[in-house]
Amino acid sequence: MTLSNEQELTKAHDAPAQSRRADRLWRDMFLSWLVCLAPRVLFAALTGLSNSKLYFITEGIKEYPYPLYSFLQPVLWNLSFHEPVVYAGIMLALQAMLGPAIYLICRQSGFPVPVRWLGVLGVSFLPYYIKSSMLNPQLSVTILLMSLWFLLVLKWTEHGYDWKFGFSVAAVSTALILIRPNILSTIFCVLVFCHLTAGSTFSSYKRGQSKGVGKRVIFSGLWILLLLAAAGLVSKLQTGHLNPFPPNIGCNLYIGNNPLTSEYLQRHDYYSLEKTISDAGLAFPWVVDDPDAQDAMLKEKAMAFIAENPALCIKNGFLKILRYWDYRFDDYDLNPLIWNLSYTVPYLVIMTFAIVGAVYLWGRGYGWWL
Repeated sequence: MTLSNEQELTKAHDAPAQSRRADRLWRDMFLSWLVCLAPRVLFAALTGLSNSKLYFITEGIKEYPYPLYSFLQPVLWNLSFHEPVVYAGIMLALQAMLGPAIYLICRQSGFPVPVRWLGVLGVSFLPYYIKSSMLNPQLSVTILLMSLWFLLVLKWTEHGYDWKFGFSVAAVSTALILIRPNILSTIFCVLVFCHLTAGSTFSSYKRGQSKGVGKRVIFSGLWILLLLAAAGLVSKLQTGHLNPFPPNIGCNLYIGNNPLTSEYLQRHDYYSLEKTISDAGLAFPWVVDDPDAQDAMLKEKAMAFIAENPALCIKNGFLKILRYWDYRFDDYDLNPLIWNLSYTVPYLVIMTFAIVGAVYLWGRGYGWWL
């Protein structure tokens, strides 16, 4: 029997097994979606739709005027036939896609099946996020896209940064940036890391496939720039502004750098930083004829504060890091205990899983990725 015949027989013998594995994978993905969907539907049925959240449908688009959000919100609202209950159902179904995404990420990372299901259970019931994004695609779509992006990056590294996965990473990266621009820094850092470690880390490179890997990473970054340039061109044609993003850099900079920053970084009794600043009498002009001029003014005020208080801003930087990892709401002191626990308990569970997973990956020799 020739070698080619033996290979053909081996393939024919393995085909049913591969088909069964594929069927099991699709089954597990569907079950993981149901595991995440069921508690969300139950929670929504018990708590109902909050009238205070309905503004996300009609007015909230002005609060999150990012390109992809501005596109998704009307599309999803029209798909729901302008029925809030149907709209909320669409949001819950999108949220539940986090289950299959986490399952696939765990599978791609080499975790055994029981651990994959623990990961799915860890994201199955997140009351704060369920309630906050029931009528708001900003949060539900962002979390889903972030999970998909992370999964694609893992697949990209496994396949030696090939062109196909590189373009997929670029496309999802661009979508993430268009719905949540502050993700740009994370994407940039990951691409830089991939470029610096290319050719020395992954098993596929040991087979002589490392040549040109750095170029393929750069190529993916260039695709992101090209796609963002296309979004800018569309914005120019529609609004007259080349920048597709709203002018809010100065606003965000001022929120994080003003005379009240040190105080509210250590408080948990406010609903809105903007309102807190405004109530304290600090200039925060929201309604002006020129949003770009307003943002430039706030940027100037923030930079002046930083220049006048460098030591304080460094201290505030450490406080911001601590606040980023805080297990409490900004309005923790104003909320009932049960609502606070609905955020804190899932947060601590997920962080525990993250630490255990990090130790597991470190033991498998993936410390470079952590």
